[in-house]
Amino acid sequence: MNPADIADDTICEAPVFVLSTARSGSTLLRFILDSHPVLACPPESDVALAFRYLLRTWTILEQAASGTGEQGIPAAFPEHITAAVREPIDKAFGDYLRSVGKTRWCDKSPDSVWDAELLPRLYPRARFICLYRHPMDVIASLVESHPFGLGDGLASRHQSLAAQYPGNMVATAGAYWQAHVERMLTFEAMHPERCLRIRYEDLATTPEATAAKIFSFLGIAQVPGITEECFRVEHARQGPGDKKIWLTDRVSADSLGRGIRIPVTFLPAPMRKDVNRLLEMLDYRPVDRAWNEAVGRTDPRAERAPSRPLASGDRDPAPSAREIDGRLRSLTPDDLHPIRERWPFLAGQVVRIVVDDSDGRSQSLDWKFSPAGTKAALQRLPSAPSPSERRGDPITLAADPATWDALMAGTANVDVERKAGRLRHFQRVPVRGGAATRWDEIHAVSALLGLAPVPALKPSPGAGQERVIDGMAKG
Repeated sequence: MNPADIADDTICEAPVFVLSTARSGSTLLRFILDSHPVLACPPESDVALAFRYLLRTWTILEQAASGTGEQGIPAAFPEHITAAVREPIDKAFGDYLRSVGKTRWCDKSPDSVWDAELLPRLYPRARFICLYRHPMDVIASLVESHPFGLGDGLASRHQSLAAQYPGNMVATAGAYWQAHVERMLTFEAMHPERCLRIRYEDLATTPEATAAKIFSFLGIAQVPGITEECFRVEHARQGPGDKKIWLTDRVSADSLGRGIRIPVTFLPAPMRKDVNRLLEMLDYRPVDRAWNEAVGRTDPRAERAPSRPLASGDRDPAPSAREIDGRLRSLTPDDLHPIRERWPFLAGQVVRIVVDDSDGRSQSLDWKFSPAGTKAALQRLPSAPSPSERRGDPITLAADPATWDALMAGTANVDVERKAGRLRHFQRVPVRGGAATRWDEIHAVSALLGLAPVPALKPSPGAGQERVIDGMAKG
């Protein structure tokens, strides 16, 4: 549409508001909406926050002049205040619509949910797209995009959450997701006819069908191919938003399931309970012990079964799997004896190495130590169908091929990769009579793979005393 064809007094009566948390794919949704012939979705404008301050200003002045009323924004306000508050916003967005030749504006500011209840009162015909994403993937994306903190925007707006969990960014981000989603679900329940629920996972895996659903909800024409074309259409670049999308050229599902690397133990138990309640309402997989033990391409939607690794015999082993297998086959009893002596819990134990390909074709290598009282040896077991199969509660380490390659080449450190979530240790059922610690297991397998030295055993007090006495006698 030519901007000259849009009347100066045109006012959009049915704007579109995207409610979501940060890192939920709202910028991708913005690209799709902004590519539609009638929709204009600029960078994050914080328009809902602007409305709150404008309403507060008008209300305070009205009450001061009349000497009546209560503090705060009232549940209902007169039409003249509504018109006065909308006027500057309508003017600003009207100018923007004319500049881009569109007739209906959208806003996707992440914090709009906190003032969303004001919006239907200002725009009775407004529509709301409630965009959700699994919290562990949101947390993973926050950590990836802000590795040294929450970032200026989130930190300034949610200082109270960070203060509740000092030093724990996972819990802070989890609390942020929980608070936002609870508010979004409450808003949905209050305005079901105005809201459309969308999951980022559906947008990423079935973009055309999801876009068609959105356009139908908004009552506008369908645009086949828009989820591909949206990367070739020019969008306003200046202003807040996720800049990563400018470096992509397609809708991708590659980021689904990255949250399996985030240790669920960093979420306090009461928070996990509340989060899982919300996940059930949104048809997502719960955050439980099995979450961190998923392998392959993992889909966080409840209706999608977790992927399982294929047995090594089903295809040629990956280079990293071949190297691991070859290194373990080359170990002699003399190599294995000090390892089993240093970590006696390895006797009779199964060690499982998972090369976790994101393409869903992961490989599992199982080796079993000889029992106590026998000569130290390793036995290669037939490939297991999945890490969840119990073979005496295997000690399991999983990583993607690139991580294993770096570890085996000596260019990466086991503990660094573990803390970054790139190397994962699956927790075993505790062994009666003094179970090994998680670190003992990781250290033992690292030594087995030649990634760490075998620490010397401390001599018993008796043995040390005998050596001292023997030395004194010889002297």
